[in-house]
Amino acid sequence: MTMVGLAVLVGTVLVATAVGLVLRARAGRVRAGRSTSAEWARWGV
Repeated sequence: MTMVGLAVLVGTVLVATAVGLVLRARAGRVRAGRSTSAEWARWGV
């Protein structure tokens, strides 16, 4: 695999992971009705 191919693969995984975390955090906030410091700590933000 070329360096470019590897970079694209890693970048795709990182973006997908970030989007997944944001969506789950947002869903958790909606479900809880508020954003708590404990929730942010759980996501490592």
